[in-house]
Amino acid sequence: MKEKTIVSALALIGSLTAYYYAKHYAKDPTPLLMLGGFVGAFVGEVLSQVVIKEIPTNSSSNKNASPKEIE
Repeated sequence: MKEKTIVSALALIGSLTAYYYAKHYAKDPTPLLMLGGFVGAFVGEVLSQVVIKEIPTNSSSNKNASPKEIE
């Protein structure tokens, strides 16, 4: 999964959560949407950095190995 996709998805989820909260409690949604999107994007950045660090890179020794040997 690409970093941009993770950040965008979590920013959208944060914005929609803030919008739902604002509508449910009859508050002005604009500042909450901005805050929710920011928090979602921040969490997405942190999560994408963790995911990218955990993905192993293909080394030259693994290119010729069968899938059973890699696992």
